[in-house]
Amino acid sequence: MVSTASIGEEVKLHLEDGNIFSGIVFSIDRKLDCLVLEEPHPQSTLKRDVRIVKLSLIKNIESINPAPSKVDDLPAITVEQAEQREKEAIAKAKAELAKIGQNVTPEAQALFDALCKTYELRWNGDKIESTQLGIVISPPYGPENCAGSDPMALNRIKQIVQTLRGRK
Repeated sequence: MVSTASIGEEVKLHLEDGNIFSGIVFSIDRKLDCLVLEEPHPQSTLKRDVRIVKLSLIKNIESINPAPSKVDDLPAITVEQAEQREKEAIAKAKAELAKIGQNVTPEAQALFDALCKTYELRWNGDKIESTQLGIVISPPYGPENCAGSDPMALNRIKQIVQTLRGRK
């Protein structure tokens, strides 16, 4: 069954559990027992989703469109490039993780998320800090809980906090 699928071929995979997936075969790896299927992204024609399926779970492969006669070779990637991408992905994940407050209310997290769209923020325990503005917002995160040395920045943050509180 799987031997009939070719890279670049549009297929419909029928799995043992009854699931059916359609897409273009991106890769087949018999050692890892998997097939990589490129699927259309549900919300964009410019993006594609990737699904990895164990070959042993595939019941049947139905060919929809044959593979083009020539499939472009994949670009060469060095170990250094892969390591650099990994480092960048880890740094990005750590930065995103740092934006999640520990032991804070959903309202506090929503305030942080709204403010960090405009300002550089960080959590310091349960306090929201902006080193950029010199502002600290303490629990329960109302305008009266904002402190800072720059009166204009402090006033602006207080206004934003008040506006966000009014949206509840």
